[in-house]
Amino acid sequence: EPETVSPAPAEPVSEAPAVAPAEPAPVPEPAAAIDPENVGAPTEADFVWFDSFLIDGVPQGAEMLLSNADAGGMWKMYTRFVEDGEVTVRRLGTAQLYVGDRAVTANITDLQWDFGDGWFDVGETFSYDGAFDTGTIYASSDNGNFEIEGFYALDGKQYGYGSLTVPSGEMAYVGLVRP
Repeated sequence: EPETVSPAPAEPVSEAPAVAPAEPAPVPEPAAAIDPENVGAPTEADFVWFDSFLIDGVPQGAEMLLSNADAGGMWKMYTRFVEDGEVTVRRLGTAQLYVGDRAVTANITDLQWDFGDGWFDVGETFSYDGAFDTGTIYASSDNGNFEIEGFYALDGKQYGYGSLTVPSGEMAYVGLVRP
């Protein structure tokens, strides 16, 4: 007679310990909205990023701002004139940008100037009219040319960068920031 083989006894099944459902990952809070009409007074500390920007350009991870709604409003402004590699004049002030569909008016108020021997109060306002096109401003007046080459957002702040050329032909680098 053929031999019957009985199946091997089943291994005892151990139950896996009960695992509590994973907690959902916390949702990050949205960045506080920037009030483009309340940026405060500019200080040198607002522009510590500017030297790195002049060397490295727009930082990794920055979001380029291309709409007129992103550009309009008040900005803290830093202007740096350089001649033969030496900083000759620095200015702190504000830029009020009125940006329409394509037209732009820039009212630049210099609050302080530094010719290399310390800051002094000024309080002069210059106005420029021109055009806004996909994140870029080109404006001019009898006071020269004001150009913002781009705007970007990073780490809860907004930035702008460009140049200012005065009637004598001297060109300055411009940095904008808010808040």
